[in-house]
Amino acid sequence: MECPHCGEKQYYTKRARKRSAVVTLLTPFIILLNLFDISPYLLVGIYLVFGLSIMGIFPFLIELSNEEEPLW
Repeated sequence: MECPHCGEKQYYTKRARKRSAVVTLLTPFIILLNLFDISPYLLVGIYLVFGLSIMGIFPFLIELSNEEEPLW
């Protein structure tokens, strides 16, 4: 990702990558709701709320740094 002001390359911090991984891992659990006897309309509503929530929260989870940090 490039900085719009200085043009230098920016990297996700280790903390931001861990946060986004947790959000990504939650998605399969939402898909598993199909195993329960839930109305299809309710499932679509849950998927929409979950998806919009992720899109709304994700920009606040991102932190950038000038140096690339190792994940471990």
